[in-house]
Amino acid sequence: MKKVCWACQTPKKFPAEFNAQGKICLECHKKRERDRRASDREAYNASIRERRRRSGYPPQFSLTSECKTCGKCKTRKSPYCEACARARANERSRSAYAKKIAGKQAKKQKRKEKRKTIFAFLRDFKKKHPCVRCGISDYRCLTFHHVGKKTFELSCAADRNVSLRQVINEIAKCIVLCANCHTIEHFVEH
Repeated sequence: MKKVCWACQTPKKFPAEFNAQGKICLECHKKRERDRRASDREAYNASIRERRRRSGYPPQFSLTSECKTCGKCKTRKSPYCEACARARANERSRSAYAKKIAGKQAKKQKRKEKRKTIFAFLRDFKKKHPCVRCGISDYRCLTFHHVGKKTFELSCAADRNVSLRQVINEIAKCIVLCANCHTIEHFVEH
């Protein structure tokens, strides 16, 4: 059965191609809905702008405005279109990641330099101070023996997160012994 749509005046199949009220065809119904929504959106945007103007809100970007980056797209509720906003977010996250990595690398480099400084200080100290018992001055076989209460091992000082000042304070509690004298000292203690 065919019926004439009163909006476009074309004959269409009655139950299949008409809206629920049975007065207009589905094509005309969809077109009217689109037009109504567009006019509603414009009216809504105008009312929001008017309300903001009256209430003294600072001027903001309009609800539908051009994209600040490309200037081609019309956007809603954002100064950037979807593609430009996504690109900006990716760029920000990449730069944040790069800063994080750079910070980690700088920290690692600083730790490495500190470690070298502590090693150099300990080596120079051992070169200047021979074994207290036998007098051997070869720094490669010299060790630190704690006389007082120890806070940390000096052999692990470079690997631990300690400052040079802490290392110097710890050395003050020690005497320099060669490996043989150090072994004998601990054998006698036990």
